[in-house]
Amino acid sequence: MKDGSLKNVFVINFLFAFMSAAVVMLLPLYMIDKQFSLENIGLILAAMPVTFLIFRLIFSTLGDQLGTRVIFFINAVTTTVGIFIYWVSASPLAFVAGRLTDGIKESSFWAVNRTEAYRASEKKNLELNAVNMVGIRGIGFTLGRFVAGAMLLFISFQNAFLALGILSLVLFYFAGKTSKNGTVKLDFPDLLKRLTKPRTSDFWLATIPLTIYGIVDFTLFVFTLPVYMDVFLGMGYLEIGLIIGWAMLIYSISIFVMTKLKFGMKNLALITMLLLGIPIILIPFVDVMSFLVLLSLFGFGLGAANVIYEKIVVWATGRSKDTSTEIGVLHAPLRIGEMVSMALIGFIISAFGFVAAFLLSGVFIFLYGAVSIILSRKMQKTGFL
Repeated sequence: MKDGSLKNVFVINFLFAFMSAAVVMLLPLYMIDKQFSLENIGLILAAMPVTFLIFRLIFSTLGDQLGTRVIFFINAVTTTVGIFIYWVSASPLAFVAGRLTDGIKESSFWAVNRTEAYRASEKKNLELNAVNMVGIRGIGFTLGRFVAGAMLLFISFQNAFLALGILSLVLFYFAGKTSKNGTVKLDFPDLLKRLTKPRTSDFWLATIPLTIYGIVDFTLFVFTLPVYMDVFLGMGYLEIGLIIGWAMLIYSISIFVMTKLKFGMKNLALITMLLLGIPIILIPFVDVMSFLVLLSLFGFGLGAANVIYEKIVVWATGRSKDTSTEIGVLHAPLRIGEMVSMALIGFIISAFGFVAAFLLSGVFIFLYGAVSIILSRKMQKTGFL
């Protein structure tokens, strides 16, 4: 494929991250503004992984059969529909409908995103381009939170969702420029065979650190951190957007730097534990100024954690002919973990406070780092590192 195809994937990644970050920023704050309880907010947010888990596996295999373009179009449709559902939502059930649509949106993107990038890359650049995509999404996450916070200074929550819904229409153009590669015809017996075929022990071993990290990433950014800044620290919407956006900016820069310096897995794991695990645990015990310092360190640790993540995904799936399917199956345990953890997080905070939520996240990050170091030895033996 031509270089332009890879650039197109990068643009889609940026737009996806921008709109996802803006929605993730707006959603819990909007529900707090509507005076939903923390328990209800957690349960509503937990609805997304339900449809993600179901449709991710279907879209992954369909992407291998039909090509990625049709799946990217589904992503464009559900992105727009989901945002407009939030635009008109007034009840918890309406927000649940939006989250279920978000699950389809997320699953369609992740089902074929890495596949499209792998197809557009030379084999020697698979890992590099995968990590670069993370950095580009980091920039999108940064700007999405900045813009969402800024919009709330001048317009209402509803109008912010309306603006994002209009912007999401741009995705249709870039979806049309993705590849058609596939077997063209649908073969459901073959689809089922690809999903259920035996996988190696190495493949299932790779799901462990991914699931551990996914639980922290999902609960922390979608719920715990923005709610803590709003409810406990009393920050305004612009402040929340700017501060989390700042951490995301450091995160995206650190990814490019760590990739350029070619940090090994062990060093990346140590950085993750020191600069992500420790700051997360300390957050509820410090004042606002120290909180800003911790969030800056947090960004570097997050960058290291995501470089590890992409290395593991490439190691586990990069050599497969059915890349989309393999990536989908690889992430199935992670989505189950996200669903359970998000359903519980509101109850944990209500019962034990934010200290418990941050402490659990920090412990999981240390566990992620330790498991990654152990897995890196396995990756070295297979000649990947």
